[in-house]
Amino acid sequence: MDRSQRHSGSAIRFDKRRVPGMSFLRRFLAEPLVQFLVIGIALFGYTAVDRSPSEADRQMIEVGPGRIAQLFGTFSLTWQRAPNPEELNGLVEAFVKEGIFYREGTKMGLDRDDTVYRRRMQQKMEFLNGTQPAIRKWTRSAMSRCATGRPENGAGLPKSAIARCGRTTRSL
Repeated sequence: MDRSQRHSGSAIRFDKRRVPGMSFLRRFLAEPLVQFLVIGIALFGYTAVDRSPSEADRQMIEVGPGRIAQLFGTFSLTWQRAPNPEELNGLVEAFVKEGIFYREGTKMGLDRDDTVYRRRMQQKMEFLNGTQPAIRKWTRSAMSRCATGRPENGAGLPKSAIARCGRTTRSL
């Protein structure tokens, strides 16, 4: 017996250095690589067990009554008639397909460094900020001169409108 055990009575000292394998385990677990691997395995196990859908999987393209009314209105304005049920169904399918392609293209990064995309975003932002150049309002007399086919008196009309105006003979 040790002297410390004889003098302390019932208190027994535990010497960690004398337990076989303890020093190896302590050194092994103190290694940063081992800690990294343990944490990595734990995270991998958690993601393998976690079956909840990711954020991207939960995204749905919803076509509500408002969107259907907008598609219906756009079709009606374009074709000057109401769409039949097959055409309306085709419009909805085209809208969903467009949404899918847009979302997947954005995920793939196709919107990055695209000049057309950047210009369209610039147009939208200018429209929202109100920084687009002001569109000149036509006066009633200017429109009637255009409708009668006399663009030479087109004071107050933009030059591009005067050029188009010379080709039209429709009255207002």
